[in-house]
Amino acid sequence: MVYFISRSILWLLFKICFKYRVRHGERVPRTGPFIIAANHLSFLDPGAVGFITSRKVHFMARADLFGNSFFRWWAASVGVIPISRGRFDMGAIKGTLACLKRGGIIALFPEGTRSRDGIIREAKAGVGFVAVRALVPVVPVYVRGSDNALPAHASFIRLKPVEARVGEPVYPHQYRGSDGEYDYQAMSDEVMARIKRLSVEA
Repeated sequence: MVYFISRSILWLLFKICFKYRVRHGERVPRTGPFIIAANHLSFLDPGAVGFITSRKVHFMARADLFGNSFFRWWAASVGVIPISRGRFDMGAIKGTLACLKRGGIIALFPEGTRSRDGIIREAKAGVGFVAVRALVPVVPVYVRGSDNALPAHASFIRLKPVEARVGEPVYPHQYRGSDGEYDYQAMSDEVMARIKRLSVEA
């Protein structure tokens, strides 16, 4: 209930303030678990990414944010997974895999942090690792305009358009070698390559 109330409020905000729209929404899987992987420009990106599907999307958030009692309650209610930055967080990985195995959707930002200059950087191997362990596809998404609507240094939103462009899914089986091993980094790199291609669409 809390998730869908929060989503409804944010949806109105995005439509009214940012003229939000999704391009290539038909590429989003209608059923089954999958990962959404997107570039990261602004604190608005989780909303922009989550709205590409009507289904519930689970996100990760820095573990230190859970020190705030209200955020801890809200995050638990909407299914946010805490993650400790700067180290390999096995607890967060297990929570993510459990969500996917239940048929859920996870949204990740493979660059690991926000880009302050708009340049899309290399992906960490994590998105490929999680996709392979859960054997789920990764849907690449390019978020455009969120850095104008809420720049890193800004305290208030600006009435600028925000758009999410959806790419063709990337499947783990394409990155399994003849020895049966998977190339996590190669899969992550392909996801980011597709995000970059989406960024230059007319």
